[in-house]
Amino acid sequence: SFCLPNTPDAPSGMPKHIHLDISSPVDIWKLFFDDHFFKHILERTNQRMHEHRVQLGRRFKQFTMEDIHNYFSIYFVQCSVQYRTMRMAWEEEDPDSPFGNPFIRATLSRDDYLTIHRNIQADIDDIIKRFNEKARYYWNLGRRIVFDDDLKQSLARTSKSLTTYNPKKAGKRGVSSYRIVDESHYVFYVVFETDKKKEFSDLPGGYAANLTNHLIAQLPPHRSFEVYTDAGNNFFHVFRDLNL
Repeated sequence: SFCLPNTPDAPSGMPKHIHLDISSPVDIWKLFFDDHFFKHILERTNQRMHEHRVQLGRRFKQFTMEDIHNYFSIYFVQCSVQYRTMRMAWEEEDPDSPFGNPFIRATLSRDDYLTIHRNIQADIDDIIKRFNEKARYYWNLGRRIVFDDDLKQSLARTSKSLTTYNPKKAGKRGVSSYRIVDESHYVFYVVFETDKKKEFSDLPGGYAANLTNHLIAQLPPHRSFEVYTDAGNNFFHVFRDLNL
C-alpha cells in the first residue's frame, strides 16, 4: 500500500510531508516516473540523434517531450495488445482484419516510433537510483516478500555490459537484475547483477551470501518480514503457491 511520506530521510528534491492523491494507475506511474525521468531520456536521446545525424539522414529530427510521452504510451499498449509484427499496429482498420489500432495511429507515426525505439538513451544508473529512492519514500512494503531474479531479454550491447547470458532463462541473453517484490507484485528495489557481481564475488562468503545480505539491508528497519526466493520460477509462482 502507499503511505503518507513523513520522513527526515526524504530523497533530494522531494518534500518531507505530502498528501498523496491516488485515483488511478497513472497517478502511481507518475510518482515513480516523473518529469525528471522523461526530461533525462529526451535530452540523452536527442543528443544521440544529433551525434548520428549524418547516418540518420532524412530520419534525423529533435524530439519533444510530447513525443517521448507518446512513445511510452504506445509501448505499454503494445505490451498488452500483442501484434505479430510492429507494422500491424499502424495498419488502417479493415472489417476483414483484426489488426490496426486507432489510438496508436493517432498518437505517433510509425517512423517516429521506430526512430525513438532504435535511438532511445538514458543513464540507467540514475533512473534505477531514483526509482529505488522513491520506492522507499512512497511504498509501504508488505510483510511477505520475494527476492526475485529477473532476466529481461535484450540483444543490446552497452558500455557497461549490462547484458548477461543465462541458459536457464527463456530469453537466454538480456539484462539481469535482482528485485525485492511484495505480495502486491509491486517492485520495491532493483539492483543489476553486473553492477555487483565482481564486488560481491570478491568479498568473504561468496556472491550469493553477499547479494542476499545486500537485499536484506534494503528492507525497512524495525520490521519483520517473511522472505522467499523464486527457486528458478518467478515471484508470480511463489505468491500463487502461497495463495496470495
